[in-house]
Amino acid sequence: MSMKVLLVNVKNPYVDSNNPPLGLCYIASWLREKSDADIKIADMTVEKIDDEQFIQKYINAFQPEIIGISALTPTFNYAVELARLIKKHVNTPIVIGGAHVSSLPEETLEMGCFDTVVTGEGEISFAELCQKVKEGTALPKIVHGEPVNLLDHLPFPARDLVDLKRYGFEVNGEFGTSIITSRSCPFNCIFCNKSVFKSNFRQHSAEHIYSEIVHLMKDFGCRSFNFLDDTFTFRPAIAQQLCNKIIDNNLQITWKCMTRVDCIDKPMLELLKKAGCVEIVIGVETGDAEIMKKIRKGITLEQVQIVMGYAKELSLATKTFFMIGFPWDTDETICKTINFAIDLSPDNAQFALIAPFPGTKLCGILKEMGIEVSRKWGDYLLKGDEVNYAYSLPGLSKNKLKEYVRLAYKCFEKKQHISQLQ
Repeated sequence: MSMKVLLVNVKNPYVDSNNPPLGLCYIASWLREKSDADIKIADMTVEKIDDEQFIQKYINAFQPEIIGISALTPTFNYAVELARLIKKHVNTPIVIGGAHVSSLPEETLEMGCFDTVVTGEGEISFAELCQKVKEGTALPKIVHGEPVNLLDHLPFPARDLVDLKRYGFEVNGEFGTSIITSRSCPFNCIFCNKSVFKSNFRQHSAEHIYSEIVHLMKDFGCRSFNFLDDTFTFRPAIAQQLCNKIIDNNLQITWKCMTRVDCIDKPMLELLKKAGCVEIVIGVETGDAEIMKKIRKGITLEQVQIVMGYAKELSLATKTFFMIGFPWDTDETICKTINFAIDLSPDNAQFALIAPFPGTKLCGILKEMGIEVSRKWGDYLLKGDEVNYAYSLPGLSKNKLKEYVRLAYKCFEKKQHISQLQ
């Protein structure tokens, strides 16, 4: 008899995600390949059901023998609430994974509602835990997940376990979905928690990525794609090979990707566009040259201006990310960031208060500076303009930082420098 497995992406009531939970879909596809498990995925971000409905549908009716929960820092409190709710009804083993618990495994166990914490990547370890449950063997409290070194060994994510149309992703009116072609990151930005996974950068081959695109076109009717990699063009040879295969086979798809200004040039942008790319997304973070060095981004403002100029020449849409509230930020540097964003004139821009997630270098820097960081994980939730910020800076209160975010969007909307609005 097939083992019943439930995988849960906990809710974030303030975010409407366009992306299915690919991490859980990968765990499901790996488990399918290694066993005959009967698997369900409950994505609480898009499935608007209350606690009673969840228990009836996924616990009472399905009766899983093991439950895997994925949560980030902003949603960790919801993971705890859900696990405690489940434990009131059944004593099914609950395994939790994700970046947050990978940073704080012992603290996670102290919540008293999780049987096992998996740190790092989950495919191999979760399949082994399922086998232990099937054999009636006791589960370990903490498991350090073994990374999949050759990503091409992974089967395609089990997207059939979710309803892709519920995510509403499209580019230029074409229905589509997200793809991730790599894992980890080779860079060292202080605000990123990639170090908690303790694994090296790996990427699928161009052939594998192309095959996944064709699979999504044929089996799901997708014509547009969002590549979720932090730096899609980090290995330019793979990006070039993929683009050439798309062009040579006349796929006629549209897509967008994230990259870095030190990992792309004009010829690459031309090739991306020819292969159907309609937008590039770039993390700029700050408009202050000294802060750029301190956050270890590894790029310059001049590089940003050059790449943005190339994109405009090619009529390629751009979106930029900026962060407000670095430990060294002042009124002056924040104004520089906002004005730099206006001068770049991207098609879209996102301004956010920086959050010192557990496991980041930023956490250690703040501690050394004597700046108190919130341990209330709800403070890391993004609620549009009403962000619960995780720390204040000397001379910059939480409310003032929030006001700067609102002001940044107002400046961007009106295409005016901050001094012109004050």
